[in-house]
Amino acid sequence: MNTREIFKKNINKLILRTGKQRTDIAGELDIPLTTFVSWTNGVKYPRAEAMSKLANYFSLTTSDLLKDDEESTTILDKDSYETPVFKSVSCGNPTEQTDDVIGYELLPESLRKKGEYFGVRAKGDSMFPKIEDGDILIVHKQKNVNSGDIAIVKVNGDESTCKKIIIRDDGVTLQPLNGSYEALFYTKEQISKKNVEILGKVVESRKKF
Repeated sequence: MNTREIFKKNINKLILRTGKQRTDIAGELDIPLTTFVSWTNGVKYPRAEAMSKLANYFSLTTSDLLKDDEESTTILDKDSYETPVFKSVSCGNPTEQTDDVIGYELLPESLRKKGEYFGVRAKGDSMFPKIEDGDILIVHKQKNVNSGDIAIVKVNGDESTCKKIIIRDDGVTLQPLNGSYEALFYTKEQISKKNVEILGKVVESRKKF
C-alpha cells in the first residue's frame, strides 16, 4: 500500500470517528471542498502545510496520519476508547442542551475504571480564557463536586451551563471566569427542588482549530 492509499484510509477513519460531514470539516479547516474530497478519495495528496493543519485538527502528528500499522497507530490505539461528544453546552447564559451526538473523542482505556465520561462542545465565552467557544470538554459524570471545580450543571430542569462551582453555607454560586458575565446564585431550597443539578466535573478542555 503506497503513502497516498495509507493516508486515504486513515483520513476516512478519522472523519468517521468525528461523526461530521466532509463539508463541515473542510469548512472548519478553511480548505476548498473539492480539494478535501480529492484527498479523501485518494486522488491527490496534501502538501506539508495542509498535512500539518489536518494533524492539528485531529490532535495527531503528521506521522500518525501516514502510519499503516493498525496495531500501533494512534488512530486505532488499543489502549484508548471512544466517548461520545454532545452538540453543545452553554458557556454563556444557560441554554437547552441537546442529546445529539456530534462525534467521538479518544480517552485512555485506564479511565474506564474511574467512571463514566462524556464530551460536550462549549458554546460562548463566559469561561474565557480557560475554556473557549468550540472547545471539547471532557466530563466525568458525577452528582457532587468540590468548591472550585468546573462543572456541567443543569438549571431549571432542562437547561445546562458550564461554570466554576462555589459552595457557600447558604447555597451555590455558578461563577463565570469572564468578568463580563455575572455569577448565578442558587439557595439550598432551590437546589433541594432540583432547580440546580450537577451533571459532571470537567476534567479536560480540548482545543479544536
